[in-house]
Amino acid sequence: MSQVLHNKEGHKFTVACGGTESVLEYRELNSETLEYYRTYVPEECRRQGLAQLLAKEALEFAKSTNKKVKPTCWFVDKFMTKNTEYLSLKA
Repeated sequence: MSQVLHNKEGHKFTVACGGTESVLEYRELNSETLEYYRTYVPEECRRQGLAQLLAKEALEFAKSTNKKVKPTCWFVDKFMTKNTEYLSLKA
């Protein structure tokens, strides 16, 4: 399975796919809340579960740091709804 990297300074989670990169971007709204606003997987890398992998890693990060998540990215919002163990993180 591909390894997700967390670039804290760049506020993003990434995973390599061939010569490209899939990404989940976020911003800190305040000291308690993260906004996950964009997930992008290049077309040639889709249908490999990379977006799910990014969402899971990003949500686990929020959980481990006691942060709430405002999922303005439709994919993260849908992922949280399908994976109910993350609903308690929703801001």
